[in-house]
Amino acid sequence: FKKNQKEDELLRTEYGKSKGEKFEELIYGIFQALFNNAEIYHNLTYCTPDKVKHESDVIVDTGNYLLIVEAKSKSFQEKGKQGNERSYKKSIYNLISDAHEQCKTTYEYIINNDNAQFSNGKETVIISKKNYLDMYLITVELENLDAITSDLYETVEVYERNPILTFSMYDLYMIFDILEKGSLFLIYL
Repeated sequence: FKKNQKEDELLRTEYGKSKGEKFEELIYGIFQALFNNAEIYHNLTYCTPDKVKHESDVIVDTGNYLLIVEAKSKSFQEKGKQGNERSYKKSIYNLISDAHEQCKTTYEYIINNDNAQFSNGKETVIISKKNYLDMYLITVELENLDAITSDLYETVEVYERNPILTFSMYDLYMIFDILEKGSLFLIYL
């Protein structure tokens, strides 16, 4: 499959798109199970003042807290795992930096608008920054990050306004399995 995927651009594109969509749905379901009394939105879109359309994978509104979640299903390049610096940096960007940028863009859109407007294709969702005690920015990666965790924040630029928490899906599963309630996860954060 990997050989055919490398040779077939359409197969590679469709596989990546499908994998990403399914992973986003999985993460949405996980947060739904943990925060069963919260408003949880999936694939909300919004336009920034420069008329650029953006998408946010999952937003969890607990009433007092807002979680902005980006899910990424890309894989770490084999050459990067083997120590190739260029492949390593490219993998870090594809896996983590891109998701961090999406979280920051959504957060700044909410912070810079009293009533930020989002759409899920069916309805308009209004998020008012004044309603929240705090907002958490979270990225969830399909790739297991244990090999890079120790130097993650030496490699990725830290967002000073609101630090972004990065989890592998496996770590998130373990945390959610132990905590069992969304309120406990908020305390964990």
